Amino acid sequence: MKRFTIFVQLVINLVVGIIITLLIRNYMFYQNIEIDLGAWSVFYTVYGVLYAIIVGFILIGALGKFDQLKMTVDSEINEMQNVRDFLIYFSENQKKTINDVRNVLSKYIDSIIEVEWEEMIKKESIPEFSKEFGAIIQAVSNLKSEDENDSIALTSIINTLSRLTECRTKRIYLSNEEVPPPIMKLLIFMSVVLTVGFIVLGVENFWIHIFMIWSLSTTVQLIINLLTDLNNPFKGVWLIDNSHYLGIKNSIDEIISAG
Repeated sequence: MKRFTIFVQLVINLVVGIIITLLIRNYMFYQNIEIDLGAWSVFYTVYGVLYAIIVGFILIGALGKFDQLKMTVDSEINEMQNVRDFLIYFSENQKKTINDVRNVLSKYIDSIIEVEWEEMIKKESIPEFSKEFGAIIQAVSNLKSEDENDSIALTSIINTLSRLTECRTKRIYLSNEEVPPPIMKLLIFMSVVLTVGFIVLGVENFWIHIFMIWSLSTTVQLIINLLTDLNNPFKGVWLIDNSHYLGIKNSIDEIISAG
């Protein structure tokens, strides 16, 4: 969610809050509302604690998933860098084969940026075998162990490809995860009840009443915005972008051009 959108929401919260509060104070306040204030306080103390517990658990789960996804993306990029770097250890006799591995690795990163990234945004990605990744395996299989350095580097690359597969599967799996819709609906329902309750409270000073309502509705709105962003980690304020993928692709292409 963009910052301008959040700003507009906050302004709308203030304007709508003032209008609704004016209407409520003029037409819905009853004679003994101050007497009922004690009952309202007990109800909203219990309700507020329950709301806080539920929000806390939801946020912890959503933030945990976001952090795991970010760490998985970083790990995947690190494994790609390892493949790129291990190729340096091979002798010049295999220069063409080495460049073939670099080329297919670059194409695989292209497929992540241009195809898989859009699918992850739409939550339509499937962790099936990638033909671009298969091309990397095929190209690596053509590398030969001509000396000890080659043997160690080839073993390291094969192990790295195995970890890279795990990273890709985990990235796609986490990108499809989100806070379940029933829980989001429960949160929105509780937020509405909590806000409406503060609107009908018998607060004598109008501006203090407005401040209470606006601050509560703003907090609730920001929590919902945060969860929306965490549910969609590839767009919005809380964002995981593909700039690091672009960086490693450019570095590989530079090596290929220099060779």
